[in-house]
Amino acid sequence: MYETLDVRREDSLLWVTLNRPQRLNALNGRMIEELGSLLDGLPEDREACVVILRGAGKAFCSGWDLKDESAEGSLTGPVDVALRLQRRFSNVILRMRRVPASPRA
Repeated sequence: MYETLDVRREDSLLWVTLNRPQRLNALNGRMIEELGSLLDGLPEDREACVVILRGAGKAFCSGWDLKDESAEGSLTGPVDVALRLQRRFSNVILRMRRVPASPRA
């Protein structure tokens, strides 16, 4: 379902693993899109009480992938693209902070 995330359910726990260990789990446009999609679905997920975010391999997340040259992920390209990416990333962080409490809480 996801290209850059590994999502597994263990009872009421939802394990979300940033899964780009070859790049030390550096963020890119695809990962931001996938995190946003996952967060969008959480309010309807009645089984997940706890979401645990972790990184695959030896690093949690090394920041933004500055070597990513894809059209959706380059911060070194045109300014309008970089600003759009920063806005998308900020929105994901805000949505993380606003994840609703579990209905079981």
